[in-house]
Amino acid sequence: MSKGFWQLLAVGFLYSVYPVFAVTARLAHDGGAADASRRAASESLELENTAGFMALVIFARRDALAQDRDFTNVLALAGAAVELEGHRFQFSLGSHYRHERLNARTNTPGSFHPAVGFLWSHAVFRSEVIASEFATRASGSFLLEMLLPLEFNSEFEYLHSQPYRWSAQIYAYLSAYGGLILGYEPLSNAARAGAWLSPIESLKLRTIARLANSGETYFEISLQYSLDVAQTVESQASEPYAPKRVRQKKRRLPEKVPAFATLVKWGLSPVEALRFTREKDACALSESARASLARKNWGCRDAA
Repeated sequence: MSKGFWQLLAVGFLYSVYPVFAVTARLAHDGGAADASRRAASESLELENTAGFMALVIFARRDALAQDRDFTNVLALAGAAVELEGHRFQFSLGSHYRHERLNARTNTPGSFHPAVGFLWSHAVFRSEVIASEFATRASGSFLLEMLLPLEFNSEFEYLHSQPYRWSAQIYAYLSAYGGLILGYEPLSNAARAGAWLSPIESLKLRTIARLANSGETYFEISLQYSLDVAQTVESQASEPYAPKRVRQKKRRLPEKVPAFATLVKWGLSPVEALRFTREKDACALSESARASLARKNWGCRDAA
């Protein structure tokens, strides 16, 4: 793949993590034989916006299915997303880039084809389809609460001139930090077994062993990271910065004050005596009234 295309892919990723978006990225490595007798079969990169009004999906895979050739497929789509009562619908259009490189040749041009995509997701299920003339990707998952939370997942992939990929698996959530994976590949007649770890909420590590009937074992390792900055930016925008006010200590007013007649007897004027009985704040009185109260050990210092 040309250097310019990877630069374009990087620009698309940076644009996708603009603060009104939330992006999930997954990097996967589908290895060769477990004894390292065969080189890596494929590497793939997936980027998807999971929040906001914009639908963005990027999928890139490089396959080395033979010793003398490499296959590269890239699906890049953008469109609109709508969220209704917990359901998210995405409609997107884009392009499919495919390139078959023979090592014996110096240059083999690639080709571009139109592509469409649709996604429907909810808190407990998700379905997605991306299709072009020479590529189809479909996936579906459903979360079920039993003795343990279980996620039933199926993925299908068709890329022109390459073997079909189809898998069905169950993710068992043993805790919030990890679980087990069991599955089956109907087309290749291979079992799948693995585990996943999530040390932090936004990071997930997954490893799967693919056990074929021929006795060979292949490993698939993936790293998934979710960057959700939309909620953070929204909360910051709704609460603009304001300097903190210096907290002033509130004076503790007495629960009970002397009777009106007693205050007049102590030397307060009737107006100030009435004001004190109502407001109970000696500090609000005149200097002469505060002096009269102070002689009876009932002054502004007692009410502070």
